[in-house]
Amino acid sequence: MKYNMSAALCDDMGLGKTLQTLVVLQEEISKQLQKPGKMKRSLVVVPSSLTEHWHHEIRQFCDPDIVKPYVYSGSKNSQDNDEYNVIIMSYLSLSKGIENFKRENFFFLILDEAHLVKNPKSKIYKAMKQVSAQHKIALTGTPIQVNIINVYSDV
Repeated sequence: MKYNMSAALCDDMGLGKTLQTLVVLQEEISKQLQKPGKMKRSLVVVPSSLTEHWHHEIRQFCDPDIVKPYVYSGSKNSQDNDEYNVIIMSYLSLSKGIENFKRENFFFLILDEAHLVKNPKSKIYKAMKQVSAQHKIALTGTPIQVNIINVYSDV
């Protein structure tokens, strides 16, 4: 992470993409906590059906003193709470509430099931492109669907 690079993790389903990502996230947040200054938050964007799964996985596998997750449900005031350093939200919530997030520079932007963001004309893609983050991680079990051009969606 010291080179501020992004990544795509394209393992098959069930091989632990979520857990691998949480290991990196916790390690990097831990390093950030040791530095002076305000800590940047991270944003995890997932299909609606996976928001609680991610919250559960963080609670189960991460140190609660380091990784403090919050499931965003659309309330602007709730996302301003400094108690949480990881915001978990659905793609739909991001596309509807992008105005609440586009001014913040996030530490990590993690896109689970990132193949859902392949269409540059979609609202979800346009919203995702407005999110600024130091590191971006795209997770998918199906990186190429139907057409090789899908690889060039600049997630």
